[in-house]
Amino acid sequence: MIKKTAKLSAALIVLLLASLLPAAPLMAQSEKRPLIVFDNAHGQYYNAERLDYFLSDLRKVYSVYISGQPVSDELLSNATVYILTNPRSPLTDEEAAAIKRFVERGGVAVIMGDWYRYIDADSLNKVTEWAGIRFTRTSVWDKQHYDYRYYYPLARINASGSLGSYLSRLVSKPVKFSGCYLEVNGSAKTFLVSWGSAFAYNPDRKVVKSGSMPLAAYVKAGKGYIIAIGSSRVAATSHFYGDKNLGNRAFMLALIAWAVKQAGYTVLPVKISIQVSPYMLPVGVESDVKVNVTVEALGENLKGLTVKVESSVVEAAKTVPVLNNTEAVTMSFQSKAKPSKPGAIPITVTVSSSLGTKTYTYNVYAVEEGGGVIFDYTHGEYYWLSRLKGFAETLSKYGTVAASKRPIDEALKYAKIFVLLNPRDKFTYSEASTLRNWVKNGGILLVFGSYYAYLNPVALNTVTSPAGINWLDGSVRDKKHNVEGRDYLVYLSSFPDNPLAKAASKGVDEVFFSGTSLSLGGDAVPILVGHDSTYVVDKDGNVLANGSKVVAVAVAKLGDGYIVAVGGVAPVLDYYYGVKAYEKNRRFFENLLSALASSAAPKPPAKKEVYLPALKARFVAADRRILVGEAKEALLIVSNLGNGSAKNLMVQFVGSNLELSTDGKTWNRALTVKLGDLQPVKQDKVKIYYKALEPGDASLRIVVIAENTDPLMLKADFQAVAPPQPTSNPLFMAGVAVVVVAAAAVAAWWLKTRKKGKKRK
Repeated sequence: MIKKTAKLSAALIVLLLASLLPAAPLMAQSEKRPLIVFDNAHGQYYNAERLDYFLSDLRKVYSVYISGQPVSDELLSNATVYILTNPRSPLTDEEAAAIKRFVERGGVAVIMGDWYRYIDADSLNKVTEWAGIRFTRTSVWDKQHYDYRYYYPLARINASGSLGSYLSRLVSKPVKFSGCYLEVNGSAKTFLVSWGSAFAYNPDRKVVKSGSMPLAAYVKAGKGYIIAIGSSRVAATSHFYGDKNLGNRAFMLALIAWAVKQAGYTVLPVKISIQVSPYMLPVGVESDVKVNVTVEALGENLKGLTVKVESSVVEAAKTVPVLNNTEAVTMSFQSKAKPSKPGAIPITVTVSSSLGTKTYTYNVYAVEEGGGVIFDYTHGEYYWLSRLKGFAETLSKYGTVAASKRPIDEALKYAKIFVLLNPRDKFTYSEASTLRNWVKNGGILLVFGSYYAYLNPVALNTVTSPAGINWLDGSVRDKKHNVEGRDYLVYLSSFPDNPLAKAASKGVDEVFFSGTSLSLGGDAVPILVGHDSTYVVDKDGNVLANGSKVVAVAVAKLGDGYIVAVGGVAPVLDYYYGVKAYEKNRRFFENLLSALASSAAPKPPAKKEVYLPALKARFVAADRRILVGEAKEALLIVSNLGNGSAKNLMVQFVGSNLELSTDGKTWNRALTVKLGDLQPVKQDKVKIYYKALEPGDASLRIVVIAENTDPLMLKADFQAVAPPQPTSNPLFMAGVAVVVVAAAAVAAWWLKTRKKGKKRK
């Protein structure tokens, strides 16, 4: 079975991307996007997490696959660019050979090193040395051109060669470097170099090279290219890629854009964000509609950038002469709309420049009060409606299907059915109460989860637990009833003996499912449960439930309405890992919704005054750059902006590479300070002291807790540096020498005078 799965991996990459890439409230015209494979399988310190900003930028333009498997021809079969940061577990000869074949047939391999203590030069040179580029076990320093430390030298673009020429017009700031220099031979060309004041140490701390030296180079090999960079940290988020004062971001994005061009792709390298306000327009009411289109250049200078917006609501175009690499511009379009009937109103946004065109469609929705099926998109939801066309079609029988970014209490005014599509962000106490009160008045609330990697059970339990439905932080598995041996994609066909389950299962043989399980109490009833072979595991492999105790779908009656909980979003997606999920499950959900809708009728919610706290906190630190061992003072100011008291308020401080104290005498890594009740429109202050334990990054996590509202979390980052060491000051030493000489002269004069005095006597 393992061999079969490995053979299928290449064919599944495109399908995996569809499920891994973040959803957006817009949809571009179909285009073939270059695939970038990022190697995360060799114990890299500079892994996908530490390069998250870089990879996030790439996802805006390209398809990105984070690979956790060994390098093979199958893995790279659909790739355009392969990125390998310095490995901590060695590459095998077979892996190096697969990368070589990938390059020779037209791919681009970006290979990145490190400094001598950590670099695996043997593995890297397996990939590059045959083409004329060799990584060295060195560390490049520069005492004139550097950022923060001598071993973080600033590099400059060498404009000779195709890549260097391309980068020279797109990168205007210095590139911060941390790593080794390269030995470049044959037809390989250098495109990033150090300044003439640089020098390089070997592991014995001997200077082995000085002056301007190659830090990055490229070479054409077969039909493709190898790009080698002596540093992996150039693309790391913290203090390098994420520093706006440096050229690292422009450098890396332009490098990838060039690589993609060499592979034969013409791509408009832009990040496009579209915001329409409001999402929902009341039928028969004139509303102001605003469309903001933000365009950011990611790897090129865009000339003649034009944004055109077309719809029945607004139609206009605006142009910017030039948008430089990593710069962004926002264009605003405004109009008025008064829809006469409910339904979707498409807005077309076209972004074009000399490099190409991208077209997006974006819907706003005309909705009548109490007559819509509203999807909430205010709590970090991942899947947009474009991935649930079949399910949306079924729901449209009950009202206008609309996406909402309005606050919960506003959106519910338009809802007959309200959908929470695996919310990742927490619900406030007020939001959860408002949702349950709406259900009690006849609403139908559909709540979908996911499996443990993408599930926030605390957020979901805030809404559903009072109705008797709790979410396990797990993943449903079945080794007998699954899709092609993938035990996390299961088929379930066990329906409990209750009226709703019988109604839902009419004409249904089995239901495709992937997600977690539910734990039921109170009056909640199961609708779909596991086989004898079904079980639930947590992220560590511990079994949480099995057999019929695995509940995939459940319903709880709450007042005059219902809460429907489905353990995963997968069952209602159009496609999931190649399975036509909703087409398989359509009958089941049509039956269930029909049975619920016939007995639920929304009523206007009763209005009552609610008194709740609204906490806000501000952290004021004396200094974010601190010497190790030196105590500094900080102040946390907690304000209550709500209309109710915050009960039993307390603050928790947890330091990372920090010790904390409330009096400057007793020090701990964590502190808890109790403040009691905080009245409305009042504030309280907490003074603490902090000091760093060792040089490097440090942080302080702060949690403000009250028993009648959600926790408030803050984080403060610091940079700890070692205390300055005593040094030999030439002026000071010269002064000491003068004093010593003078003292010696005085002593000699005194002795001579004394001898003369004795002679006189």
